Amino acid sequence: MDLTVAIVTHNRAQSLQRTLSSLTRAQAPPDFRFEVCIVLNACTDDSAAVVDAFADHLPLFALTEPRAGISQARNAAIAGSRGEAIAWIDDDVSVDPDWLSSYAEALREHPEVSFFGGPIQPTFPVEIPAWFQASWRHFANAFAMREVAADAPVQPDSLPYGANFLVRSACQRQFPYDERLGRRPGLLVMGQEETSLLRRIMAAGGRGRWVKRAGVLHHIDASRCRRRYLLRYVAGDGFMAARLEALGLRTFSLRLLLELLRIGIGLPQWLLGELLARHHLRARGMIAVAYGIGALSGCCAGRLAPTTFNAGNTRPC
Repeated sequence: MDLTVAIVTHNRAQSLQRTLSSLTRAQAPPDFRFEVCIVLNACTDDSAAVVDAFADHLPLFALTEPRAGISQARNAAIAGSRGEAIAWIDDDVSVDPDWLSSYAEALREHPEVSFFGGPIQPTFPVEIPAWFQASWRHFANAFAMREVAADAPVQPDSLPYGANFLVRSACQRQFPYDERLGRRPGLLVMGQEETSLLRRIMAAGGRGRWVKRAGVLHHIDASRCRRRYLLRYVAGDGFMAARLEALGLRTFSLRLLLELLRIGIGLPQWLLGELLARHHLRARGMIAVAYGIGALSGCCAGRLAPTTFNAGNTRPC
């Protein structure tokens, strides 16, 4: 088996149906064998019925992970996959027709590369608020937007997002997902699971590469176009960033001062943007305040210890 396409889903049956429909239209080379692994993560809706409906159209199978959390579900997919590589997509994307063939070509042309990533283009509901339409690019990370200008090596400061990337299975099994990270039920929208994974791979000598033609559309639900969601996302980003940093006592004090300064600068920007209806100014202020509050909370919660997954493993993938 050349490739496992892995999808984690949680109570988004309609969105999952659209994703699977796009996979039926994806073109694969004649000699390229793939399977689709769907992990039903604590699902209570009709997602299982959606999977069954595609049984005659895709080479798919389903796994069940009762523990709510994307990292837990992705590790279940790793354990159940049979492909020589695992392509990760979210249950709210549509893959381009060339998505499969582009990744297949990249796998064969670059055997020295451990992981690959492709472009992600968000698409929004027809009716969105004016403030959101004017300023959504300030929150591009919240929609996993990735623009890829050309096939090129991945740099550590700009990594693929979990909605569209691929890892060779031998490497993926050396480096499972840290189950303390990633989305799960709760107040904050927390991620970092794929970022942590790819950084560990690169630290062990693995290399990444962008594949320009392996693109996906990311369908953004209307609920994610609201300020509440964006504030939760940015605060979660700050929270996890602070918890993942190694902070000594002096560094901890400096970080607290930095975040208080960030909030102190951002709050007047936010209020002034509201008063003058300046969408960009308001967005910058919102981000500064939410990130700063999240980071302060993360500092107070304490640093996460380095992952014990393959500690000391420095063998390149």
